[in-house]
Amino acid sequence: MPRHWLSLAVFAALTLAVVLLWESPPTDLLGAPAEPAPAATYPSIYLTGVEVVQFDEQGTVNYRFNAERSDHFQRKPGRQTAGDYTEITTPYFIFYNNEGPPRYVRAREGHTDALGQVITLTQDVRVWQKNVDEQLQSELTTPKLVVRPDDQYAETDKPVRMLGADGEVDAIGMKAYFDQDRIELLSRVRGVHEPR
Repeated sequence: MPRHWLSLAVFAALTLAVVLLWESPPTDLLGAPAEPAPAATYPSIYLTGVEVVQFDEQGTVNYRFNAERSDHFQRKPGRQTAGDYTEITTPYFIFYNNEGPPRYVRAREGHTDALGQVITLTQDVRVWQKNVDEQLQSELTTPKLVVRPDDQYAETDKPVRMLGADGEVDAIGMKAYFDQDRIELLSRVRGVHEPR
């Protein structure tokens, strides 16, 4: 009889061990998982010497865009996702309007959202306009500028400095409507006016 109990106890222990191991997640058995490999930092496509001309509904040039290089990163190859983005080297815009001379926008770096409809410019962002004699009329600098090119709109919540022929203005935050030739400074606006 004791032999029978011993066999039964061994069988029960083995059954219990199998059930526990079967129900345990693999991480309990194999230890902590290794750190995942970092995502590839290589672009899925890149372009050099980028030139784009965007027209409005009437066939008039809305803006021109140039860049030294554009690197597009795709989270899932072959499929567009919200996590896709593009890095741009030396982005440069010319925005045209019916109200006055064009506005020029340049930066050392740019970054777009997945659809490319919003471009965030950083590193020495400069916006300027020339008068009809090609003399510098106004210049604006800021560390960061978010641009919606199709809407000819730009904004920032960072410090802004505007220089013009008759003085300079410092502010925090700005909204620019290039198609209307209008710039709104948002807060802490201070200026120095130099009469001619």
